[in-house]
Amino acid sequence: MFELLTEIKNANAAVWLNGQDISLAYGSQALSAELINKVKDDKEALISFLSSRQIFSQKAFENMPQWQRYPLSFAQQRLLFIERMSSGDAYLIPVCFNLEQSADLIRLQFALDIVIARHASLRTVFAQDNEGDDYQQVTDATVTIEVEDFATTGALHDALEKQQSKPFDLGQTVMRANILQCGEQRVLLFVWHHIVFDGWSVAVFLKDFERAYIHGEALSLPELQYADYACWQRELMSGEVGAQQLAYWKSNLSEVQPLALLTDFNRPMQSDYCGEDLHMRFESQLASTLKQVAKEHSTTLYTVLLSAFSLILGRFSNQSDVVIGTPSDNRHNAQVQDMVGFFVNSLPIRLQLDNDASMALLIQQSHQQIAAAKVNQDIPFEQMVQALELSRDPSRHPIFQVLFSLQQNNGETATSALPMREVEPSTQVRAYSPAKFDLTLIMNDTEQGLEATFNFATSLFKRSSIEHIATAFQCVLEQIAHSTSAKLPEYSLLSGQTRERLMSWAKPDEQFMCSSSKKGVHLIQAFEAQVLASPEAVALCFDAQQLSYGALNERANQLAHWLHVRYEAT
Repeated sequence: MFELLTEIKNANAAVWLNGQDISLAYGSQALSAELINKVKDDKEALISFLSSRQIFSQKAFENMPQWQRYPLSFAQQRLLFIERMSSGDAYLIPVCFNLEQSADLIRLQFALDIVIARHASLRTVFAQDNEGDDYQQVTDATVTIEVEDFATTGALHDALEKQQSKPFDLGQTVMRANILQCGEQRVLLFVWHHIVFDGWSVAVFLKDFERAYIHGEALSLPELQYADYACWQRELMSGEVGAQQLAYWKSNLSEVQPLALLTDFNRPMQSDYCGEDLHMRFESQLASTLKQVAKEHSTTLYTVLLSAFSLILGRFSNQSDVVIGTPSDNRHNAQVQDMVGFFVNSLPIRLQLDNDASMALLIQQSHQQIAAAKVNQDIPFEQMVQALELSRDPSRHPIFQVLFSLQQNNGETATSALPMREVEPSTQVRAYSPAKFDLTLIMNDTEQGLEATFNFATSLFKRSSIEHIATAFQCVLEQIAHSTSAKLPEYSLLSGQTRERLMSWAKPDEQFMCSSSKKGVHLIQAFEAQVLASPEAVALCFDAQQLSYGALNERANQLAHWLHVRYEAT
Protein backbone atom coordinates (compact mmCIF):
# COMPACT_ATOMS: atom_id res chain seq x y z
CA MET A 1 0.00 0.00 0.00
CA PHE A 2 2.85 2.38 0.78
CA GLU A 3 4.13 2.02 -2.80
CA LEU A 4 0.78 3.27 -4.12
CA LEU A 5 0.77 6.21 -1.69
CA THR A 6 4.34 7.06 -2.71
CA GLU A 7 3.31 7.03 -6.36
CA ILE A 8 0.41 9.39 -5.54
CA LYS A 9 2.72 11.76 -3.65
CA ASN A 10 5.33 11.69 -6.44
CA ALA A 11 2.55 12.77 -8.82
CA ASN A 12 2.14 15.91 -6.68
CA ALA A 13 -1.20 14.61 -5.43
CA ALA A 14 -2.80 13.69 -2.12
CA VAL A 15 -5.42 11.23 -0.97
CA TRP A 16 -7.45 11.08 2.25
CA LEU A 17 -10.58 9.53 3.73
CA ASN A 18 -13.73 11.62 3.39
CA GLY A 19 -16.58 9.90 5.23
CA GLN A 20 -16.96 6.45 3.70
CA ASP A 21 -15.18 7.40 0.49
CA ILE A 22 -11.81 8.79 -0.56
CA SER A 23 -10.86 12.21 -1.88
CA LEU A 24 -8.08 12.97 -4.36
CA ALA A 25 -6.36 16.31 -4.90
CA TYR A 26 -3.72 17.08 -7.49
CA GLY A 27 -1.89 20.02 -9.01
CA SER A 28 -2.05 21.54 -12.46
CA GLN A 29 -1.31 18.23 -14.13
CA ALA A 30 -4.05 15.57 -14.01
CA LEU A 31 -3.29 12.10 -12.73
CA SER A 32 -2.48 9.47 -15.28
CA ALA A 33 -5.18 6.97 -16.21
CA GLU A 34 -2.87 4.18 -15.02
CA LEU A 35 -2.58 5.69 -11.54
CA ILE A 36 -6.34 6.31 -11.31
CA ASN A 37 -6.98 2.68 -12.22
CA LYS A 38 -4.57 1.55 -9.48
CA VAL A 39 -6.52 3.65 -6.96
CA LYS A 40 -9.78 2.12 -8.10
CA ASP A 41 -8.41 -1.43 -8.00
CA ASP A 42 -7.06 -1.00 -4.44
CA LYS A 43 -9.87 1.23 -3.17
CA GLU A 44 -11.03 -1.01 -0.33
CA ALA A 45 -7.49 -1.62 0.95
CA LEU A 46 -6.74 2.09 0.57
CA ILE A 47 -9.81 3.06 2.64
CA SER A 48 -8.79 0.60 5.35
CA PHE A 49 -5.23 1.97 5.42
CA LEU A 50 -6.30 5.63 5.55
CA SER A 51 -8.78 4.86 8.33
CA SER A 52 -6.22 3.00 10.46
CA ARG A 53 -3.73 5.89 10.07
CA GLN A 54 -6.46 8.55 10.62
CA ILE A 55 -5.69 10.30 7.34
CA PHE A 56 -8.84 12.48 7.19
CA SER A 57 -7.44 15.55 5.40
CA GLN A 58 -4.94 16.63 2.77
CA LYS A 59 -2.72 18.04 5.50
CA ALA A 60 -2.77 14.74 7.38
CA PHE A 61 -1.65 12.96 4.19
CA GLU A 62 1.19 15.42 3.60
CA ASN A 63 2.32 15.07 7.23
CA MET A 64 2.42 11.28 7.24
CA PRO A 65 5.51 10.12 9.15
CA GLN A 66 6.36 7.75 6.30
CA TRP A 67 7.40 10.73 4.17
CA GLN A 68 10.18 11.37 6.69
CA ARG A 69 11.91 8.07 5.96
CA TYR A 70 15.62 8.26 5.13
CA PRO A 71 18.24 5.67 4.25
CA LEU A 72 20.86 4.77 6.84
CA SER A 73 24.43 5.91 6.44
CA PHE A 74 26.86 3.04 5.88
CA ALA A 75 28.15 3.32 9.44
CA GLN A 76 24.61 3.21 10.82
CA GLN A 77 23.83 0.19 8.69
CA ARG A 78 26.73 -1.80 10.12
CA LEU A 79 26.04 -0.67 13.68
CA LEU A 80 22.40 -1.70 13.40
CA PHE A 81 23.53 -5.16 12.24
CA ILE A 82 25.86 -5.47 15.25
CA GLU A 83 23.10 -4.22 17.55
CA ARG A 84 20.81 -7.02 16.45
CA MET A 85 23.54 -9.64 16.88
CA SER A 86 24.64 -8.51 20.36
CA SER A 87 23.18 -7.58 23.73
CA GLY A 88 22.77 -3.95 22.66
CA ASP A 89 24.94 -2.34 25.36
CA ALA A 90 28.28 -2.13 23.54
CA TYR A 91 27.66 1.05 21.54
CA LEU A 92 26.38 3.50 24.13
CA ILE A 93 27.92 6.91 24.88
CA PRO A 94 27.32 7.97 28.50
CA VAL A 95 28.44 11.34 29.88
CA CYS A 96 28.02 12.03 33.58
CA PHE A 97 27.98 15.35 35.50
CA ASN A 98 27.86 16.42 39.12
CA LEU A 99 25.14 19.05 39.43
CA GLU A 100 25.71 22.10 41.58
CA GLN A 101 23.04 23.14 44.08
CA SER A 102 22.15 26.13 41.89
CA ALA A 103 21.11 23.90 38.97
CA ASP A 104 17.49 24.57 37.92
CA LEU A 105 15.70 21.40 36.79
CA ILE A 106 13.05 23.33 34.81
CA ARG A 107 15.73 25.22 32.89
CA LEU A 108 17.68 22.00 32.32
CA GLN A 109 14.59 20.37 30.80
CA PHE A 110 13.87 23.46 28.68
CA ALA A 111 17.46 23.49 27.38
CA LEU A 112 17.26 19.78 26.53
CA ASP A 113 14.00 20.32 24.61
CA ILE A 114 15.63 23.14 22.63
CA VAL A 115 18.68 21.03 21.68
CA ILE A 116 16.56 18.04 20.65
CA ALA A 117 14.40 20.32 18.50
CA ARG A 118 17.56 21.62 16.78
CA HIS A 119 19.14 18.22 16.09
CA ALA A 120 16.74 15.82 14.36
CA SER A 121 19.10 12.87 14.89
CA LEU A 122 18.23 12.94 18.61
CA ARG A 123 14.58 12.23 17.80
CA THR A 124 15.25 9.64 15.12
CA VAL A 125 14.08 6.03 15.34
CA PHE A 126 15.00 3.00 13.26
CA ALA A 127 12.71 0.49 11.63
CA GLN A 128 12.46 -2.06 8.84
CA ASP A 129 9.91 -2.15 6.06
CA ASN A 130 8.07 -5.19 4.71
CA GLU A 131 10.87 -5.88 2.23
CA GLY A 132 13.44 -6.05 5.03
CA ASP A 133 15.11 -2.71 4.23
CA ASP A 134 16.21 -0.61 7.19
CA TYR A 135 15.40 3.08 7.36
CA GLN A 136 15.55 5.95 9.85
CA GLN A 137 12.62 8.16 10.59
CA VAL A 138 12.53 11.58 12.25
CA THR A 139 9.82 11.98 14.89
CA ASP A 140 8.52 14.77 17.12
CA ALA A 141 9.56 12.91 20.25
CA THR A 142 11.06 14.63 23.28
CA VAL A 143 13.23 13.31 26.11
CA THR A 144 12.11 13.84 29.69
CA ILE A 145 14.77 14.10 32.38
CA GLU A 146 13.86 11.34 34.84
CA VAL A 147 14.60 12.19 38.48
CA GLU A 148 15.29 9.41 41.02
CA ASP A 149 16.08 9.65 44.75
CA PHE A 150 18.25 7.15 46.63
CA ALA A 151 18.80 6.52 50.31
CA THR A 152 22.50 5.68 50.04
CA THR A 153 25.43 6.60 47.81
CA GLY A 154 25.93 2.93 47.05
CA ALA A 155 22.39 2.63 45.69
CA LEU A 156 22.98 5.74 43.55
CA HIS A 157 26.17 4.23 42.09
CA ASP A 158 24.36 0.95 41.35
CA ALA A 159 21.61 2.82 39.50
CA LEU A 160 24.18 4.93 37.65
CA GLU A 161 26.00 1.82 36.46
CA LYS A 162 22.74 0.25 35.32
CA GLN A 163 21.61 3.36 33.42
CA GLN A 164 24.99 3.70 31.69
CA SER A 165 24.72 0.23 30.15
CA LYS A 166 20.95 -0.13 29.70
CA PRO A 167 20.19 -0.98 26.04
CA PHE A 168 17.93 1.13 23.84
CA ASP A 169 14.96 0.05 21.80
CA LEU A 170 16.01 1.89 18.65
CA GLY A 171 12.47 1.77 17.35
CA GLN A 172 11.45 4.05 20.24
CA THR A 173 14.34 6.28 21.31
CA VAL A 174 18.08 6.90 20.93
CA MET A 175 18.74 9.05 24.02
CA ARG A 176 17.87 9.30 27.70
CA ALA A 177 18.57 11.71 30.55
CA ASN A 178 18.50 11.01 34.30
CA ILE A 179 19.12 12.93 37.49
CA LEU A 180 20.10 10.65 40.39
CA GLN A 181 19.97 12.20 43.86
CA CYS A 182 21.23 11.19 47.28
CA GLY A 183 21.22 13.90 49.93
CA GLU A 184 23.05 16.90 48.50
CA GLN A 185 24.65 14.86 45.74
CA ARG A 186 22.97 15.20 42.35
CA VAL A 187 24.25 13.44 39.23
CA LEU A 188 23.05 14.26 35.72
CA LEU A 189 23.53 11.44 33.21
CA PHE A 190 23.10 11.68 29.45
CA VAL A 191 23.24 8.46 27.41
CA TRP A 192 23.13 8.37 23.61
CA HIS A 193 23.29 5.46 21.23
CA HIS A 194 26.33 5.58 18.96
CA ILE A 195 24.10 5.13 15.89
CA VAL A 196 23.17 8.85 16.11
CA PHE A 197 26.13 10.19 18.08
CA ASP A 198 29.93 10.25 18.27
CA GLY A 199 32.69 11.84 20.33
CA TRP A 200 32.59 15.10 18.35
CA SER A 201 28.81 15.27 18.88
CA VAL A 202 29.33 15.47 22.66
CA ALA A 203 30.97 18.89 22.32
CA VAL A 204 28.32 20.07 19.84
CA PHE A 205 25.51 18.95 22.14
CA LEU A 206 27.00 20.54 25.26
CA LYS A 207 27.72 23.83 23.47
CA ASP A 208 24.11 24.09 22.34
CA PHE A 209 22.86 22.90 25.73
CA GLU A 210 24.84 25.65 27.43
CA ARG A 211 23.49 28.34 25.08
CA ALA A 212 19.90 27.19 25.60
CA TYR A 213 20.27 27.03 29.40
CA ILE A 214 21.98 30.40 29.77
CA HIS A 215 19.92 32.42 27.29
CA GLY A 216 16.61 30.55 27.69
CA GLU A 217 15.61 30.87 24.06
CA ALA A 218 15.24 28.66 20.99
CA LEU A 219 18.20 28.00 18.72
CA SER A 220 18.11 28.44 14.97
CA LEU A 221 17.63 25.26 12.96
CA PRO A 222 20.55 24.10 10.79
CA GLU A 223 20.15 23.97 7.00
CA LEU A 224 20.99 20.28 6.92
CA GLN A 225 20.40 17.34 9.24
CA TYR A 226 22.20 14.01 9.56
CA ALA A 227 19.60 12.25 7.39
CA ASP A 228 20.59 14.60 4.54
CA TYR A 229 24.21 13.56 5.05
CA ALA A 230 23.23 9.88 4.84
CA CYS A 231 21.57 10.48 1.47
CA TRP A 232 24.56 12.52 0.22
CA GLN A 233 27.05 9.86 1.34
CA ARG A 234 25.33 7.10 -0.61
CA GLU A 235 25.22 9.27 -3.72
CA LEU A 236 28.91 10.20 -3.40
CA MET A 237 30.09 6.64 -2.84
CA SER A 238 28.24 5.41 -5.94
CA GLY A 239 30.24 7.77 -8.17
CA GLU A 240 33.83 8.18 -9.36
CA VAL A 241 35.15 9.45 -6.00
CA GLY A 242 33.96 6.32 -4.26
CA ALA A 243 35.47 4.07 -6.92
CA GLN A 244 38.89 5.73 -6.71
CA GLN A 245 39.06 5.62 -2.93
CA LEU A 246 37.84 2.05 -2.79
CA ALA A 247 40.57 1.00 -5.21
CA TYR A 248 43.18 2.46 -2.85
CA TRP A 249 41.91 0.50 0.14
CA LYS A 250 41.64 -2.76 -1.82
CA SER A 251 45.28 -2.40 -2.81
CA ASN A 252 46.52 -1.21 0.58
CA LEU A 253 44.76 -3.94 2.55
CA SER A 254 45.37 -6.82 0.16
CA GLU A 255 45.96 -10.16 1.95
CA VAL A 256 45.71 -8.55 5.37
CA GLN A 257 45.88 -10.97 8.30
CA PRO A 258 44.35 -10.61 11.79
CA LEU A 259 46.63 -9.46 14.58
CA ALA A 260 47.36 -12.50 16.74
CA LEU A 261 48.23 -11.02 20.13
CA LEU A 262 49.07 -13.67 22.71
CA THR A 263 45.94 -14.03 24.84
CA ASP A 264 45.39 -15.45 28.31
CA PHE A 265 42.13 -17.17 27.37
CA ASN A 266 40.84 -18.94 24.29
CA ARG A 267 38.98 -16.61 21.97
CA PRO A 268 35.20 -17.09 22.39
CA MET A 269 33.04 -17.97 19.39
CA GLN A 270 31.38 -14.54 19.60
CA SER A 271 32.55 -11.33 21.22
CA ASP A 272 30.69 -10.46 24.42
CA TYR A 273 32.05 -6.87 24.45
CA CYS A 274 32.93 -7.15 28.15
CA GLY A 275 35.82 -4.83 28.87
CA GLU A 276 37.93 -3.15 31.50
CA ASP A 277 40.13 -0.03 31.54
CA LEU A 278 43.71 0.37 32.68
CA HIS A 279 44.78 3.99 33.25
CA MET A 280 48.37 5.20 33.10
CA ARG A 281 50.09 8.57 33.42
CA PHE A 282 53.49 9.54 32.00
CA GLU A 283 55.95 12.12 33.25
CA SER A 284 55.13 15.58 31.91
CA GLN A 285 58.60 15.96 30.38
CA LEU A 286 58.07 12.91 28.15
CA ALA A 287 55.29 14.60 26.15
CA SER A 288 57.35 17.71 25.40
CA THR A 289 60.36 15.59 24.39
CA LEU A 290 58.26 13.41 22.06
CA LYS A 291 56.72 16.54 20.50
CA GLN A 292 60.23 17.75 19.75
CA VAL A 293 61.01 14.36 18.18
CA ALA A 294 57.90 14.72 16.02
CA LYS A 295 58.98 18.22 14.98
CA GLU A 296 62.43 16.95 13.99
CA HIS A 297 60.76 14.37 11.73
CA SER A 298 58.26 16.89 10.29
CA THR A 299 55.31 14.99 11.67
CA THR A 300 52.96 14.94 14.67
CA LEU A 301 52.94 13.54 18.17
CA TYR A 302 50.16 11.22 17.04
CA THR A 303 52.45 9.66 14.41
CA VAL A 304 55.28 9.09 16.89
CA LEU A 305 52.95 7.46 19.43
CA LEU A 306 51.35 5.26 16.75
CA SER A 307 54.80 4.11 15.59
CA ALA A 308 55.79 3.12 19.11
CA PHE A 309 52.51 1.29 19.65
CA SER A 310 52.86 -0.62 16.37
CA LEU A 311 56.27 -1.86 17.50
CA ILE A 312 54.76 -3.09 20.75
CA LEU A 313 51.98 -4.93 18.91
CA GLY A 314 54.49 -6.49 16.53
CA ARG A 315 56.59 -7.80 19.43
CA PHE A 316 53.63 -9.17 21.40
CA SER A 317 52.17 -10.89 18.33
CA ASN A 318 55.43 -11.89 16.63
CA GLN A 319 54.15 -10.30 13.41
CA SER A 320 55.92 -7.88 11.11
CA ASP A 321 52.76 -6.85 9.22
CA VAL A 322 50.54 -4.90 11.61
CA VAL A 323 47.22 -3.16 10.97
CA ILE A 324 45.95 -0.68 13.57
CA GLY A 325 42.61 1.06 13.41
CA THR A 326 42.33 4.75 14.10
CA PRO A 327 39.16 6.87 14.28
CA SER A 328 38.70 9.75 11.86
CA ASP A 329 36.16 12.43 12.79
CA ASN A 330 35.16 12.55 9.08
CA ARG A 331 33.99 16.16 9.42
CA HIS A 332 36.22 17.87 6.88
CA ASN A 333 33.08 19.25 5.24
CA ALA A 334 32.20 22.56 6.93
CA GLN A 335 28.45 21.87 6.71
CA VAL A 336 28.66 19.03 9.24
CA GLN A 337 30.94 20.72 11.79
CA ASP A 338 28.08 21.69 14.12
CA MET A 339 25.87 18.69 13.47
CA VAL A 340 25.02 15.91 15.92
CA GLY A 341 25.38 12.51 14.28
CA PHE A 342 27.44 9.39 13.70
CA PHE A 343 30.17 10.63 11.35
CA VAL A 344 33.28 9.00 12.77
CA ASN A 345 34.95 6.53 10.42
CA SER A 346 37.58 3.87 11.11
CA LEU A 347 40.77 4.06 9.08
CA PRO A 348 43.12 1.04 9.01
CA ILE A 349 46.81 1.99 9.15
CA ARG A 350 49.01 -0.83 7.84
CA LEU A 351 52.67 -0.81 8.87
CA GLN A 352 55.60 -3.10 8.01
CA LEU A 353 58.03 -3.71 10.88
CA ASP A 354 61.34 -4.41 9.15
CA ASN A 355 64.10 -5.46 11.54
CA ASP A 356 66.64 -3.61 9.39
CA ALA A 357 64.67 -0.35 9.61
CA SER A 358 65.27 2.32 12.23
CA MET A 359 62.60 3.95 14.35
CA ALA A 360 63.07 7.07 12.22
CA LEU A 361 62.09 5.09 9.12
CA LEU A 362 59.08 3.59 10.91
CA ILE A 363 57.93 7.09 11.87
CA GLN A 364 58.32 8.18 8.25
CA GLN A 365 56.33 5.15 7.05
CA SER A 366 53.58 5.89 9.59
CA HIS A 367 53.42 9.51 8.44
CA GLN A 368 52.97 8.44 4.82
CA GLN A 369 50.33 5.82 5.62
CA ILE A 370 48.31 8.25 7.74
CA ALA A 371 48.44 10.92 5.03
CA ALA A 372 47.25 8.46 2.37
CA ALA A 373 44.45 7.22 4.66
CA LYS A 374 43.25 10.80 5.21
CA VAL A 375 43.10 11.43 1.47
CA ASN A 376 40.85 8.37 1.11
CA GLN A 377 38.86 8.76 4.34
CA ASP A 378 35.44 9.19 2.70
CA ILE A 379 35.08 5.46 2.07
CA PRO A 380 32.96 4.03 4.89
CA PHE A 381 34.70 1.24 6.77
CA GLU A 382 31.75 -1.02 5.97
CA GLN A 383 32.48 -0.73 2.25
CA MET A 384 36.15 -1.64 2.82
CA VAL A 385 35.04 -4.85 4.52
CA GLN A 386 32.70 -5.71 1.67
CA ALA A 387 35.29 -4.90 -1.01
CA LEU A 388 37.87 -7.18 0.62
CA GLU A 389 35.28 -9.98 0.66
CA LEU A 390 36.20 -10.92 4.20
CA SER A 391 34.21 -13.71 5.77
CA ARG A 392 32.30 -12.59 8.86
CA ASP A 393 33.92 -13.67 12.12
CA PRO A 394 31.73 -12.79 15.12
CA SER A 395 34.67 -13.35 17.47
CA ARG A 396 36.77 -10.41 16.23
CA HIS A 397 36.54 -7.04 14.50
CA PRO A 398 37.23 -7.19 10.74
CA ILE A 399 40.51 -5.88 9.25
CA PHE A 400 41.94 -4.64 12.57
CA GLN A 401 41.53 -5.83 16.13
CA VAL A 402 43.36 -3.00 17.91
CA LEU A 403 42.43 0.68 17.89
CA PHE A 404 44.63 3.70 18.65
CA SER A 405 43.58 7.31 19.19
CA LEU A 406 45.07 10.55 20.50
CA GLN A 407 42.89 13.23 22.06
CA GLN A 408 44.07 16.80 22.52
CA ASN A 409 42.87 18.59 25.65
CA ASN A 410 43.35 22.36 25.61
CA GLY A 411 41.94 22.80 29.10
CA GLU A 412 38.65 24.36 27.96
CA THR A 413 35.44 22.92 29.33
CA ALA A 414 32.29 22.87 27.18
CA THR A 415 30.12 23.27 30.28
CA SER A 416 32.09 26.06 31.95
CA ALA A 417 29.02 28.33 32.22
CA LEU A 418 26.65 25.56 33.33
CA PRO A 419 26.00 24.59 36.96
CA MET A 420 27.53 21.13 36.45
CA ARG A 421 30.96 19.54 36.13
CA GLU A 422 31.77 16.43 34.13
CA VAL A 423 32.73 13.31 36.06
CA GLU A 424 35.84 11.75 34.53
CA PRO A 425 35.29 8.06 33.70
CA SER A 426 38.49 7.08 35.56
CA THR A 427 37.11 8.55 38.81
CA GLN A 428 33.76 6.80 38.68
CA VAL A 429 33.21 3.93 41.09
CA ARG A 430 32.32 1.56 38.26
CA ALA A 431 32.89 3.15 34.88
CA TYR A 432 31.11 1.91 31.77
CA SER A 433 33.87 0.45 29.57
CA PRO A 434 32.76 -2.10 26.94
CA ALA A 435 35.47 -3.57 24.71
CA LYS A 436 34.60 -3.07 21.04
CA PHE A 437 38.06 -4.37 20.05
CA ASP A 438 40.60 -6.80 21.49
CA LEU A 439 42.60 -3.81 22.70
CA THR A 440 42.11 -0.04 22.46
CA LEU A 441 44.66 2.57 23.45
CA ILE A 442 43.33 6.10 23.94
CA MET A 443 46.06 8.67 24.57
CA ASN A 444 45.22 12.07 26.02
CA ASP A 445 47.61 15.00 25.64
CA THR A 446 46.86 17.25 28.62
CA GLU A 447 48.57 20.22 30.23
CA GLN A 448 49.85 17.82 32.92
CA GLY A 449 51.36 15.43 30.36
CA LEU A 450 50.36 12.28 28.52
CA GLU A 451 47.69 9.98 29.87
CA ALA A 452 46.80 6.55 28.50
CA THR A 453 43.72 4.37 28.82
CA PHE A 454 44.08 0.76 27.75
CA ASN A 455 40.65 -0.77 27.19
CA PHE A 456 40.82 -4.55 26.79
CA ALA A 457 38.51 -7.51 26.28
CA THR A 458 38.31 -9.39 29.56
CA SER A 459 37.35 -12.54 27.67
CA LEU A 460 40.86 -12.52 26.16
CA PHE A 461 43.26 -10.86 28.59
CA LYS A 462 44.10 -10.73 32.25
CA ARG A 463 44.76 -7.27 33.64
CA SER A 464 48.36 -8.26 34.39
CA SER A 465 48.99 -8.94 30.68
CA ILE A 466 47.80 -5.46 29.72
CA GLU A 467 50.00 -4.03 32.47
CA HIS A 468 52.99 -5.70 30.75
CA ILE A 469 51.98 -4.13 27.41
CA ALA A 470 51.54 -0.71 29.05
CA THR A 471 54.94 -0.90 30.75
CA ALA A 472 56.60 -1.98 27.50
CA PHE A 473 54.94 0.92 25.68
CA GLN A 474 56.30 3.38 28.24
CA CYS A 475 59.80 1.89 27.92
CA VAL A 476 59.80 2.24 24.13
CA LEU A 477 58.54 5.84 24.31
CA GLU A 478 61.34 6.74 26.70
CA GLN A 479 63.89 5.22 24.32
CA ILE A 480 62.40 7.05 21.32
CA ALA A 481 62.65 10.29 23.29
CA HIS A 482 66.39 9.58 23.59
CA SER A 483 67.02 8.44 20.00
CA THR A 484 65.20 7.31 16.82
CA SER A 485 68.30 6.12 14.99
CA ALA A 486 68.45 2.60 16.48
CA LYS A 487 67.16 -0.44 14.60
CA LEU A 488 63.72 -1.64 15.67
CA PRO A 489 64.98 -4.83 17.42
CA GLU A 490 67.26 -2.68 19.58
CA TYR A 491 64.33 -1.04 21.38
CA SER A 492 63.88 -2.97 24.61
CA LEU A 493 60.49 -3.75 26.13
CA LEU A 494 62.03 -3.88 29.62
CA SER A 495 62.71 -1.01 31.96
CA GLY A 496 66.27 -0.52 33.18
CA GLN A 497 65.36 -1.80 36.66
CA THR A 498 63.73 -4.96 35.30
CA ARG A 499 66.65 -5.59 32.95
CA GLU A 500 69.16 -5.32 35.82
CA ARG A 501 67.09 -7.74 37.90
CA LEU A 502 67.03 -10.29 35.08
CA MET A 503 70.75 -9.91 34.53
CA SER A 504 71.40 -10.54 38.22
CA TRP A 505 69.31 -13.70 38.03
CA ALA A 506 71.24 -14.80 34.96
CA LYS A 507 74.62 -14.59 36.72
CA PRO A 508 76.03 -18.07 37.35
CA ASP A 509 76.32 -19.43 40.87
CA GLU A 510 80.09 -19.14 41.31
CA GLN A 511 80.25 -21.73 44.11
CA PHE A 512 78.29 -24.24 42.02
CA MET A 513 80.28 -23.50 38.87
CA CYS A 514 83.57 -23.83 40.76
CA SER A 515 82.52 -27.15 42.30
CA SER A 516 81.29 -28.47 38.96
CA SER A 517 84.47 -27.39 37.20
CA LYS A 518 86.64 -29.32 39.67
CA LYS A 519 84.52 -32.40 38.99
CA GLY A 520 84.78 -31.81 35.22
CA VAL A 521 80.99 -31.46 34.95
CA HIS A 522 79.27 -28.55 33.22
CA LEU A 523 75.75 -27.27 34.05
CA ILE A 524 74.14 -28.88 31.00
CA GLN A 525 75.75 -32.23 31.75
CA ALA A 526 74.64 -32.02 35.39
CA PHE A 527 71.07 -31.28 34.32
CA GLU A 528 70.99 -34.19 31.85
CA ALA A 529 72.37 -36.52 34.53
CA GLN A 530 69.52 -35.46 36.83
CA VAL A 531 67.02 -36.17 34.05
CA LEU A 532 68.33 -39.70 33.69
CA ALA A 533 68.45 -40.30 37.44
CA SER A 534 65.03 -38.86 38.39
CA PRO A 535 62.93 -37.99 35.32
CA GLU A 536 59.69 -37.78 37.37
CA ALA A 537 61.14 -35.55 40.08
CA VAL A 538 59.78 -31.98 40.24
CA ALA A 539 62.09 -29.49 38.52
CA LEU A 540 59.95 -26.34 38.41
CA CYS A 541 57.02 -25.02 40.44
CA PHE A 542 54.78 -22.04 39.76
CA ASP A 543 51.62 -21.58 41.82
CA ALA A 544 49.77 -24.88 41.42
CA GLN A 545 51.70 -25.93 38.29
CA GLN A 546 54.64 -28.34 38.34
CA LEU A 547 57.04 -29.57 35.70
CA SER A 548 59.21 -32.68 36.03
CA TYR A 549 62.84 -32.94 34.91
CA GLY A 550 61.81 -35.21 32.05
CA ALA A 551 59.10 -32.81 30.80
CA LEU A 552 61.39 -29.80 31.19
CA ASN A 553 64.12 -31.52 29.21
CA GLU A 554 61.67 -32.39 26.42
CA ARG A 555 60.43 -28.81 26.15
CA ALA A 556 63.99 -27.48 26.22
CA ASN A 557 64.91 -29.76 23.31
CA GLN A 558 61.83 -28.60 21.36
CA LEU A 559 62.78 -24.96 21.91
CA ALA A 560 66.38 -25.62 20.87
CA HIS A 561 65.20 -27.33 17.69
CA TRP A 562 62.86 -24.41 16.86
CA LEU A 563 65.65 -21.86 17.44
CA HIS A 564 67.98 -23.89 15.23
CA VAL A 565 65.46 -24.08 12.37
CA ARG A 566 64.17 -20.50 12.68
CA TYR A 567 67.41 -18.63 13.37
CA GLU A 568 70.10 -21.22 12.52
CA ALA A 569 71.21 -21.01 16.15
CA THR A 570 73.88 -23.42 17.38
